[in-house]
Amino acid sequence: MHNMVHDGIYLHNWGYFGEGPSLQTCTANISAWSSGYKALIEGVFINKFVAFQEHKLVTKIALDMAFGQASHYGFRTERSLGLKTAKGGCSSGVGFMWPRHGMVQNPGRLFIEAKVYSIEVPHEVFGIITLVSFYGVSGDTENTYANLSRVIQALDKTRCPYIICGAFNIKKMA
Repeated sequence: MHNMVHDGIYLHNWGYFGEGPSLQTCTANISAWSSGYKALIEGVFINKFVAFQEHKLVTKIALDMAFGQASHYGFRTERSLGLKTAKGGCSSGVGFMWPRHGMVQNPGRLFIEAKVYSIEVPHEVFGIITLVSFYGVSGDTENTYANLSRVIQALDKTRCPYIICGAFNIKKMA
């Protein structure tokens, strides 16, 4: 059967699987902005909304430089600052890249944190879709689940469709 159902109601305007306007997303745990930049140069992200995690950029100057690099390859970006670790290193930092022609609104409205960032994407069929880039706390499954639960609860309150992309850093349960 090809019916699309949401909350028990058949939505006739959704059509069949594969029909309608597309929204291509992907997620990339880039482990440093240099990896993301390399993927841009190689054309890996063409026409996709990319949720990236762990860019490790901890200054506004570094974020602006990365924005300039992405812009040079036809992308816009919105992102949060990464964190300095207790040992003096850099960690976290999440965000999005999308093609210049893509529509995005309210970047960071719901979440603008080192490990969680949100954007809204207007869609012809579904209305506003909230995209979230999520980075789980390495080595702390309990804290990651707590953060994820908090994010899902906030998204549910919007009553809009959403997609959570990320590097969850949760070990596979046996």
